[in-house]
Formats: sequence, C-alpha cells, structure tokens
Amino acid sequence: MMRNIVLILMLAFMVLLSGCNIVGALLYPIFGGTSKKVDAEYEGLEGKKIAIFMIAGSNIEYEYSMEMRNLPLTAANLIGKHVKDVSFVDANEIWKDKFSNETEWISKPISTLAKQFGAERVIYIEFYDFTIYAENSINLLQGQARATVKIYEIDSDQPDRIVHETRITTEYFSEPRLKNPEQESRVRSGIVAKFADELAKKFYDHKTE
Repeated sequence: MMRNIVLILMLAFMVLLSGCNIVGALLYPIFGGTSKKVDAEYEGLEGKKIAIFMIAGSNIEYEYSMEMRNLPLTAANLIGKHVKDVSFVDANEIWKDKFSNETEWISKPISTLAKQFGAERVIYIEFYDFTIYAENSINLLQGQARATVKIYEIDSDQPDRIVHETRITTEYFSEPRLKNPEQESRVRSGIVAKFADELAKKFYDHKTE
C-alpha cells in the first residue's frame, strides 16, 4: 500500500516537470491502456449461408482483378473466425458466374442472383474507389479503398430490401511511399487485408484502443 502511494506521488511530481505524455507512457504498462467496445453494426449473419457480391467500375475490375478476387476470400475467412456457424458461397463460383453472365448481373434482382447460389444473406459491396496509388500520382504508393456495403436478407419475405447499409473508407500506408516492386506487393496485399478487416468488424463486437 505504502509503495503504491509513493509511486503515485512520484508520478504526480513528474507531471509537473514533464507534462502528461511521459507519464502516460509510464502508466500504460502499470495500469493498462484504455479500450473501447464497439458493437456490431449488423448481427444477422449467424447461422446463415452468405454470398459476398462485389461490383466496381470496369477500370478497377481490370487493373485490380486479383485483389477483387482475393478480397471476398479474405473477408469470409475473417467473418468466419468471429461469427458463429456461418458458411459462404464459393467466391470463385460467384466470380465465374458474374463474368459469364454480365447482362444478368446488371438486370436481375439481388435475390434472384443470391438464390441460385443458395444464399440466405448477401453482403453487397459497391466500390467507388480502389487504388494502390496516392492521389494524383503514378509513382507514389498509398492504398485507398472506399465502398458502400449493403446487407440483404434473402430468406425473408422482402429479399430485395436493404436491411443495413454502411460505408468503408480505409487506406494502407499512412504516408505515400516511392514505388518499387517490394512496396507495390505490400500495398496490394495490405489494402485487401485492411478492407477485409474493416468489413468483418461490421458484424461482430470488438474492442478498439
């Protein structure tokens, strides 16, 4: 008890001399950091078969075709680790069907497309920006992704109604980096992982520092 009092007095003295930043760093390993609980935005995935549909401009789908194919796989893996009893439609099956029947994907209702895969929920991601480059540059790398995410409950009596809508804006590399093969590989995989993580966290409670 006396030891704790002495420690507190010493820390208070240090506040007067050095300000709060140094003391905060000293207090962290003693008392721990503060974390905030973030509730899931949507909790209706549990026990359901899910299809992840993605749409983007033709320039994005052409230039980042590998990233567009890897992203739903990465997201499904993360969601499956945190949400109970979920299963996913094979992302490769969705990809093949989409590019074999582009007209149908434009004209058919979401529910019709989902039912052909036996999906009970659809996570519909519409990208309006996806790039590995910093703004107005082709030599500086900074992954950026912006999208609208919509949820459809296909097994409900209103399967084409959007039951939840949210947005994701994220980046990889806080500061732009000069382009080279190693950094390009990092940003390509990094922006996929970062976006998938942000997406998955929409569906389960988690903590943030």
